[in-house]
Amino acid sequence: MSSPSPPHPPGKGLPILACGPAILGALDRADVLVLSGETGSGKSTQLPQLLLGRHPEAVIAISQPRRVAATSVAARVAAERGEPLGDVVGYAVRFDERCSQATQVRYATDGLLLREAVGDPMLSRYTHVLLDEVHERALATDVLVAVVKRAAILRRRPPGPAGKEGAADTAARPEPLKVVLMSATADVELLVRYFSAAPPPAVRDTPAADAAATPCPSAATSKALTAALPVATKKKKRPRPGSPLPVATPPPGSGLTVARYHVRGRQYPVSVFYAADPVADYLDAAVTAALQVHVDQPAPGDILVFLTGADEIDAAVELTRARAGRLLERSDARSLLPLPLYASLPPAAQARALLPLPPGQAVRRSLHGCRLCGGTEVVAADGVARQTAGDLIHDGSARANRDTGGSVADAGTICSECGGRVTAATTAALAAAATAAAGSSRGSTAVRKVIFSTNVAETSVTISGVRYVIDAGVAKSRTTTPSGADILRVAPISRAAAAQRAGRAGRQAPGVAYRLYSEAAWTRMAPRPVAELVGADLAPTVLSLLAMQVCGPRNDPTTFDYLQPPKTAAVTAALERLVGLGAVAVTAGSLEVTPMGAAMARLPVRPAHARALLEAVALDVTGPLLSAVALLAADGEVWVAGTAARATADASRRAFGHPTGDHLTLAAVLDAYAAAAGEGGEGPGPFCKRHALNARTLAAAMAVRAQLARLLDSIAKEEHWVGVAAAGGVLPGGAPAVAAMDPAERVRRCLAAGYVGAAATWRGGAVRAYVLLGGAKPVTAAVHPSSVLSAAALARGGGGGTTVGGEAAPVAQRPADDDGRGRRPRTVVFDELVITSKAYLRGVTAVESGWLVEHGGDYYRSVQA
Repeated sequence: MSSPSPPHPPGKGLPILACGPAILGALDRADVLVLSGETGSGKSTQLPQLLLGRHPEAVIAISQPRRVAATSVAARVAAERGEPLGDVVGYAVRFDERCSQATQVRYATDGLLLREAVGDPMLSRYTHVLLDEVHERALATDVLVAVVKRAAILRRRPPGPAGKEGAADTAARPEPLKVVLMSATADVELLVRYFSAAPPPAVRDTPAADAAATPCPSAATSKALTAALPVATKKKKRPRPGSPLPVATPPPGSGLTVARYHVRGRQYPVSVFYAADPVADYLDAAVTAALQVHVDQPAPGDILVFLTGADEIDAAVELTRARAGRLLERSDARSLLPLPLYASLPPAAQARALLPLPPGQAVRRSLHGCRLCGGTEVVAADGVARQTAGDLIHDGSARANRDTGGSVADAGTICSECGGRVTAATTAALAAAATAAAGSSRGSTAVRKVIFSTNVAETSVTISGVRYVIDAGVAKSRTTTPSGADILRVAPISRAAAAQRAGRAGRQAPGVAYRLYSEAAWTRMAPRPVAELVGADLAPTVLSLLAMQVCGPRNDPTTFDYLQPPKTAAVTAALERLVGLGAVAVTAGSLEVTPMGAAMARLPVRPAHARALLEAVALDVTGPLLSAVALLAADGEVWVAGTAARATADASRRAFGHPTGDHLTLAAVLDAYAAAAGEGGEGPGPFCKRHALNARTLAAAMAVRAQLARLLDSIAKEEHWVGVAAAGGVLPGGAPAVAAMDPAERVRRCLAAGYVGAAATWRGGAVRAYVLLGGAKPVTAAVHPSSVLSAAALARGGGGGTTVGGEAAPVAQRPADDDGRGRRPRTVVFDELVITSKAYLRGVTAVESGWLVEHGGDYYRSVQA
């Protein structure tokens, strides 16, 4: 159990409190409230408390686009109320929940609320749903907006004659739902028009069907899907309401009354500076700028740096430490604390970045903290948490402490973050260092944090003490190929996002924002973020909508009332993949979710991973798949980044590397970690250090694996699943053939069944690259250098002799379907397509082309040669 958050003072003086009566009155008179307000006005933290004060029996859901925001804001609100987190105020994110029967204010990610709506499309447990940061236009956010609109329409009770309603209607429908949409930069007019307009006729007041879907005897073709989908018609432009703020809009076609209100924020002035010329390397420029701000700008004032991903951030933290020690004066280097902040960090690591440093944490070299996991706190044998003045050295290293000059002795301490044993300088040396720091005029300066963050810190989250923001102007963007393969690339942010980032410097005092791009580049940015629905993989969304049965009598996802409709071709492509996965069937011109699809919708992972896990149940090889999928779902770097650990990490990859690819390599890593953490093992800390593994990611993956295992076990025990599992594999020999297969082949067959639309085949000659299968246009890519199937890894001779299901996999083993030289596999499946200066396949495993046709049906019929 994590330690409770330090108490926060109530939101005294926040602008929303002065407007509280007016906002609550507007929501009393309306069904939907579009609440805009400048950054720092208190929307996320104070409105739920105001509503709970007005309606003591209310149950309120507050959606957040990111898990960091959901967990940190929930912790802050609970602390403001002086209550333990998980009591009245709690949170629920993927693979983590702190709620109880008493919880009335529930912060949750958009994706988790969508999953909840699969089982309860009317969201009947909630009286109020607050959708925060709707301006970000994330895929889950846009779809959740539409689902909430439908629920509000169905739960609205129009007064009948003489104010009477039928008894059946009263019993069937929960109380009317109140909806609030919150943002600092959202398009208010778009939201008002959307909630005011009637939904398409095909989905208006459609009751959920009770009958279970019947799978097709064979996979449907694109022609059948086209016949099942109507011809798209151009929508008429919705009228623009002309009601001034904050007067409610009269009920038009939707029957919902929509109000809008604007809260003037308490934003302090922020000075913005642009780069004179474009920077060649924004990561290097960001680190340089952070060090320059630290030297030039007086304390107090922490620094927030926006980068794109965990790997960049970890590299920036290490680079900052190295340069600070090499370039800055000793006192300046000792007073700088670089910290990471991204979604896959555990809560304790996130709290170090989000919360103020404890009182009395003055200048000390423990800024480097635990060299294994980056932690800055150790817990001594007596259980008391302490900060050390010197570097923490794992595993009894004899290296002298370079700051104190004292001898190194085993202090019997354990890193509270990763569990590794730690040695520290002797107590006398620590005391001497602390005394010296206290006696120095410069050394008495408090530590300044420099926080390297993804865009998780862009909205909702308030990081105490930040006065300076350094903005690289880019973020990772996820789109998809026509075949449905994920594409991850770095792209410029929007002007609205740039304003949000700059605003982080002015939450508590006047601040400064340094933009690592020119003003001309800023003018070329899009005004607002492009809706992710436009280019993202729609297969998970379409499966959720079909499972909710909210798409009309024919369950047609092209007729769903989207906030911004996607292209029909993108929906059709997603349906083709879902049919290939066995999740959707076309029967009598209607789309239905099969039992396989219903089970996939219950697993909180990508459809590809869900299908592979369910195939593993049928082929009796769930263990390795669970381990691989858990590490992928943990969304963090498996090996420690940085030059210092590079040689060890490379050797570790080779030691764990499986000759058939990355998924079995990941399974071997997590299984070995679990063994080391178990009884009689060496312990997770020493194990991770010895193999240069990221202890945070592996610890998170173990929790994910346990939850997925429980879900799979629950599904496998259900009566209707027995028949599905029996038909899950399409092997000609049936059960005897499965028993004769080695575990590694079964795992690869499961991946072939799940990765429909994410496969590629090697093409030699002038191309000499992998070509993605299933798209209208050929897309070529190389295997990512981090893969055990990369060209460099194959040239070295491949991976080590890891085991699957207790059986050794010899180093020389290669799939039969290779390039003729016994090295490069001809056909592979992959997790994502990463585009930088080149296109790369990440998360690669070799399969046989015939398996794709066996499992993917018509989708891969053209692959068969």
